[in-house]
Amino acid sequence: MIKQQQPSEASSSNNHTGKTYSSSIDDYHVLELIGEGSFGKVFKGRRKYTSQIVAMKFIPKKGKNEKELYNLRQEINILKKLNHENIILLLDSFETKEEFCVVMEYAQGELFEILEDDERLPEDVVAKIAKQLVRALHYLHSNRIIHRDMKPQNILIGSDGAIKLCDFGFARVMSCNTMVLTSIKGTPLYMAPELVQEQPYNHTADLWSLGVILYELVVGKPPFFTNNFFSLIQFIVKDPVKYPPYISPPMKSFLRGLLNKAPKQRLDWPKLLDHPFVRETKEERELRERMLQENIGRKRLEMFEQIVALSHKQQMDEKAKKKPKTPAKNLTQTRVKKKIEPKQEISITDIEVTLIKDENGPKTVMKNVEYLDKLANTIKVNQTAFKTKSAKIVQTSLKILAKALEKCEEEDSDNLIDANIVTSLLAFLKEFAGAKFDTKPTVQDALIALHFALPYGIENISSVITDFFTILPALVDYRYDSTLSVQIYTMKCLKELSTKIGFVPFQTSQVFESLKELQWHDAVCTCLDLKIVKTEKKFVQHLTTTAIKALAELVHPVEGEIFQFPSIFQTENTLSTEIIECSQDNTIRAALAKAALKQNILPVLTELFTHQEANVRVAALRTTYQLCRFSTEFSHQISTDTSILQSLISLVKDTTDIKAMYETELSALTISIIFKDSPKIISQLGKDTDALVGNCIVMINTSLDERLKCFCVLLLSRLAQDTSLKKRIISELLTPVGLGKINDILIKDFSIYQLHEVKRVEGSGFGFPDVGLLDGVITLFNQVSELWNVSFNNLLVKTGTWKSVCERLKSSDIELSTDAVLASLKLMYDIATGNPENIANLVGDMSIVRALIQALKDKILQSFSKWPVSRNGGGIYLSNLINATVGFLHLLYNQASMQEKENEKLLAELIKIMHKEELVKYCISILDFVSMDNFGSSLNFLASMVLTSNYFTKQYIKYGGLQPEFVQKVIDPSNPPAIIMDGLSILSQIARMSKDYYKQIHQAKIYTIIKELLRHKESEVRAKVCNLIGNMCRHSAFFYEALEQYSLIPDLIQRCKDLDANTRKFACFAIGNACFHNNNLYKPLAPCIPPLIDLLSENSDEKTKANAAGALGNLVRNSNELVKDLLKSGAIEALVKTLNDENSSAKKIALFSLGNFCQYDECCVMLKQLNFEKTIAEIMTKNQDDAGVQKYCSRIQANLSKITL
Repeated sequence: MIKQQQPSEASSSNNHTGKTYSSSIDDYHVLELIGEGSFGKVFKGRRKYTSQIVAMKFIPKKGKNEKELYNLRQEINILKKLNHENIILLLDSFETKEEFCVVMEYAQGELFEILEDDERLPEDVVAKIAKQLVRALHYLHSNRIIHRDMKPQNILIGSDGAIKLCDFGFARVMSCNTMVLTSIKGTPLYMAPELVQEQPYNHTADLWSLGVILYELVVGKPPFFTNNFFSLIQFIVKDPVKYPPYISPPMKSFLRGLLNKAPKQRLDWPKLLDHPFVRETKEERELRERMLQENIGRKRLEMFEQIVALSHKQQMDEKAKKKPKTPAKNLTQTRVKKKIEPKQEISITDIEVTLIKDENGPKTVMKNVEYLDKLANTIKVNQTAFKTKSAKIVQTSLKILAKALEKCEEEDSDNLIDANIVTSLLAFLKEFAGAKFDTKPTVQDALIALHFALPYGIENISSVITDFFTILPALVDYRYDSTLSVQIYTMKCLKELSTKIGFVPFQTSQVFESLKELQWHDAVCTCLDLKIVKTEKKFVQHLTTTAIKALAELVHPVEGEIFQFPSIFQTENTLSTEIIECSQDNTIRAALAKAALKQNILPVLTELFTHQEANVRVAALRTTYQLCRFSTEFSHQISTDTSILQSLISLVKDTTDIKAMYETELSALTISIIFKDSPKIISQLGKDTDALVGNCIVMINTSLDERLKCFCVLLLSRLAQDTSLKKRIISELLTPVGLGKINDILIKDFSIYQLHEVKRVEGSGFGFPDVGLLDGVITLFNQVSELWNVSFNNLLVKTGTWKSVCERLKSSDIELSTDAVLASLKLMYDIATGNPENIANLVGDMSIVRALIQALKDKILQSFSKWPVSRNGGGIYLSNLINATVGFLHLLYNQASMQEKENEKLLAELIKIMHKEELVKYCISILDFVSMDNFGSSLNFLASMVLTSNYFTKQYIKYGGLQPEFVQKVIDPSNPPAIIMDGLSILSQIARMSKDYYKQIHQAKIYTIIKELLRHKESEVRAKVCNLIGNMCRHSAFFYEALEQYSLIPDLIQRCKDLDANTRKFACFAIGNACFHNNNLYKPLAPCIPPLIDLLSENSDEKTKANAAGALGNLVRNSNELVKDLLKSGAIEALVKTLNDENSSAKKIALFSLGNFCQYDECCVMLKQLNFEKTIAEIMTKNQDDAGVQKYCSRIQANLSKITL
């Protein structure tokens, strides 16, 4: 993650209690043993000098190596940061030479005790417990923590009846793609199948355990229970879960989702949260949110902090007391220390005197908690009290706050502001902003104080933002201020809060979600109205410039953390495991654009483009750019106003002035959006766009700023939508010399901008950038390629520009947006298809092939899937990326195969790389990320590899291609036919290779699917499945029993009469192999005799006749069970007749089959009656050079000679 400038904050303490000293066993009384487990003992304890009861868990160090001890310390530090109402708080920790001690919140009882007493609980009670456990687990998993030891003994009940999850002795911090190898520790009663089998597992193991616990709560016993350890493991792995009839459908559905033996098929986040059984009602949600707003968890922490501070105070060294006091970084510590010694009641006058007379008055006021409490309580006044009492004391309090805060800001103080102050100011403003009497002085002073308070650290930023935006319309609509100072300071506060919204990407979605429903958009845009009646112009202008700066910060934040664009060759995933979505900022910006159109602020923006103050001009451009980006309607509106467009175009000019350059780059970005949305306007602007093309080309050739060059190329890519301008760009820029200039841009190291914290022109994007600096290059290349395909693509390869594109794709500093990555892959495909001779140049040293295979790895796909949909990431984008990547690799493979004779080395090298880099493995795992409908390109490529190379076939089997879940998904009858056929082709090839794979195919349990596919509406599918059955019976009789058990034979026989010739051919092939190895299936196969004979008699193709002839011969190969039926049906006559066909293949097979018939006397008698000896002699004479025919005929002659009529 790239970090842009951060707000100043107080230095962080070493844990969430904020203490700056170390605890030890001497700080606690250890009272009694309350629990014992594999990781240590738990004692009830009490903090010395207090009544605070805690739970103390002692974990021995003995037997642990340094790495294990280090990991334990790391996990303790992470667990200290957890703060959730359904998780036991880890309050403190320390260690000795022999052991660790973690100090936890003390709870009253265990869920286990309830189970012992009550056996089972009513379902409504279980539902309440389930909802709390689900929230606790979601919090843990969102923070990348797996519990690993979920059981009733680790679920405690607080004094308020709340369920609390505890004992993280087994807990493990997850990596971005956690799959962990384990060994069984403790009882497996609540363990998932993958855990008891010591297989890799992830967070879904906790979800299985949750299911077992809830099952036990409602049923009275776990789903699998026995005292035999090994039997229990077998039950967990193999036995189905049995659900009593009294369990309701919603709960049964929920438990089924959790208790799925396949981890990937378990009910998982985020769907789990929305399941009807645990979905919160409106009342439940409102109650929980109310409790969260009261910050109960934080209060529990603060209570412990105070107790610790009091306890610590009594142990402090006397020397420390005499040392000068250092201002505390943590406000709660300050509050505790100040309140230890009671003082005389303080008046507002006392505070005012301190502020005025004390040299350090402002700091003294802001550090004195009693002063702050007095001021906060004084301004907590309603309208009635304000009227009946003197308002002067309230106004004085507000002025004191404003003055103290302003002075602290001037001196760059790093003190935290008491959250109580900001809350009190917001409450005051809420009360008086809509008052129907003049309260201007107090409202103004409150806003000034709030404005100076907001830059400091604020605890609950989301709550503050929501509260402020709620009262914003009333403040803007304030009627008792002709100087507009209330509105001006409202906009200043808005600017400060908007700056904070962009700092932490993870909070952005929550903040915007809360703002979405509030009606504040019109109010903000109203402040940009230059025609406010009966107000002096200077006040209006001040409000307008303040408002545009605030609006710019709101829609176009530049501060805060920014993720790098996902790259197909990144070494690590920088995104959280929880999918991050920031689509709400799109909604907010679109709503603001709608309000801007309603208030008609375009003339204001145009005027501000030329404002004398650079910051105002930039703010206007930032606002315009973002509103255009998130509202096509706003963009279209600008496109209809030539004057605005001309103003923007005039700003695109080369300059060495930093601020002017920023304006140029913003203007170029804005125009590119407008031209993208309204391409027709390009030709209508005529001379303006023609001049713009020339200007951009000059800047690309001469400018010293690489970013400016990039935005000029982006602008040209939009202008190239016009055919005449495209031709000009080709002739003047996309020449060998011009491509050299662009190549210089492509190889530029843009990390230098990040190193020096240069802000992105398009803003931080609330953590997710929108435009890559190199997007324009790829977009332009694609635009030109469409017009001048082969020639231009060859030029890209010859000039080395193409190699630079490939290198950039492999870079972690990619500077290509997700859309541009996709466009790059499209360009690669076009170049490869346009001129196959470019293949060798494209793959070069195979590094691009390696990079593209890397792109299919789980961690890379995750980074693209977690990239927000609003920034062109997520599921749909991921499917397109996978299809493009796999499509290009497949193209390389096919074209290299076709060029094998000309360039044998290329194909060999390609196969070697694909095998070494385990491409097959990643193609299989793609199904974890996309739906089956979008898996087609990957499966088709897999089929190509498996069918052409045994190396790939073995990898396919090794990496799960024959796993039941995978096979069943691939050949599911509801899939698109193309996917089913590729799946069947792969299975056929594997079955054809060796009988060694028969057992795995059998374990895939596909017989019912095969039966359904034999009746599929698509003839190609029916043909493929018949071919599969034939290959399953190719090497042995392994599948014979299953064919009969699942009644597949009747459907297979029906396929011999199929309307499709190909299906009939493969049905004969399957039947022939089904009776080749033994006679076990002769009886069920008897009905196939007539259709097989019919196929010999019809005008069937050569291969079908050969298969039918072979099948008839195999029906007598192993016994005489069907001889009478065959003779009666005319099988021998049909085979003899086949010998007269020109079809050499069918003739040979018929001859061999007749040899099988000749094992039996009755068959020989019939052949003699047909004077077949003469026919055999003639065949032998005609085929003297064919050893096979001679052999078959001799065999028949030998048998016939034994029979005398």
